[in-house]
Amino acid sequence: MTLTKDIKMARNIIDGKYSPCDNEEYSEVYLYSNEYLSHYAHLFEGIKTMLGVIGSGEQIFSAVLSGVEKIDAFDISKFAKLFFCLKKAAIESLSLEEYVMLFHPPHVGPELSTDTRLFQQLYQDKISEKLTPDDLVFWNYLFDNYSWWEILSRLCRVHWANDIRKDIQLKNNKFLDPKYYQELRARLKDTEISCRVGNITSLVSKYKAEYDLIYLSNVICYIEKDKFLSLLGRLKTTMDGLLLLTMVINFDILENRVGNFDFRKYSGSPYIFTREDGYIIGKKRG
Repeated sequence: MTLTKDIKMARNIIDGKYSPCDNEEYSEVYLYSNEYLSHYAHLFEGIKTMLGVIGSGEQIFSAVLSGVEKIDAFDISKFAKLFFCLKKAAIESLSLEEYVMLFHPPHVGPELSTDTRLFQQLYQDKISEKLTPDDLVFWNYLFDNYSWWEILSRLCRVHWANDIRKDIQLKNNKFLDPKYYQELRARLKDTEISCRVGNITSLVSKYKAEYDLIYLSNVICYIEKDKFLSLLGRLKTTMDGLLLLTMVINFDILENRVGNFDFRKYSGSPYIFTREDGYIIGKKRG
């Protein structure tokens, strides 16, 4: 088979021949969220459209479960998109027990290697049928050549994952409750989700619509002040829409970043930011 650039990069990283930097095209992906989604999951209720970072993908699933009908998602890492598509296909094809075994293991360590055949079987028999042709080429190669433990430990931020307790994961992700897992699967069929890869400052021209919620996670920590202000001027919320900034690890860094910008001094910023419980919310100026 002809190896795509994505496969070559994944292979080099897993084989230890390349170490990606943070916030780049092939940077590590979050296995699951390192943010307290439960603090702001209520913001997904009653909205129809959302623009947001892909990240672990879990906030997207939470939004879908809450009834959001159209989601435009982006991430600078190609692996984020690829893992999201794998997770989505897994939810559409696996039982909750199987999904948790794959994506919420108690520890990401060599002991997962003992389940390699089982994981490969789940992928081949169930998940692969739900993938697009392009995603199928990528994941076929990885599952044919590496164990699930090797894939997770080299391509994911497992150190974040092991810092988040199981009880917090369950609280963060309503869909991990058996009562809601099937509901999420059903809602995914009717939800329009599009994913793009790239820096949001380069992708912003693609997003001309007005959104009920714009979820930027900790993007502000990676963008210079002038570029972020320009971004705010180009992204649009609906009249009562919200812009969400969040970061659970070192939240004070996020808060200081926002404080140092002092948006009140910049007439170009259409938002006023306030701190809530573990996140910062932006509302349109009156």
